Amino acid sequence: MARPRECAILLFDGYCVLCNGWAAFVVRRRGDWPVYFATLQSEAGQAALARAGIEKPPGLDSVLLIRGERVFSHSRAILEILRSLRWPWPLFYVFILVPRPLRDGLYRWFGNRRYRWFGRRDACGIASAHVRARMLSKDSDAV
Repeated sequence: MARPRECAILLFDGYCVLCNGWAAFVVRRRGDWPVYFATLQSEAGQAALARAGIEKPPGLDSVLLIRGERVFSHSRAILEILRSLRWPWPLFYVFILVPRPLRDGLYRWFGNRRYRWFGRRDACGIASAHVRARMLSKDSDAV
């Protein structure tokens, strides 16, 4: 299974401790994958959504992955991200075989509890310097 090498943007909830941790996890395991980050609340995130043709910004209930002309959300975004990381993480792409309603139901169940289990930041911010180095600015043209 070949890893997708296309430049991508990962959008996530900047207040969510788990989401910030997920972004740091991706940076440490991305290898040579050209992935950039923006929070869903930021001007850069909103600009990336507009460039992707998403007129009505989604809520904060899902990580989004923009790769080329495709936008992935919920469990599919997570699986596409895992597929793009260094070994052994692409192995988890096998869960694409699980029916999407079941995968997304589990994703939403977990997502609805993320603040309770992992906490919520008082301000939207990125703790990891590695992630900050790959953050988009409002005028970025990464994709």
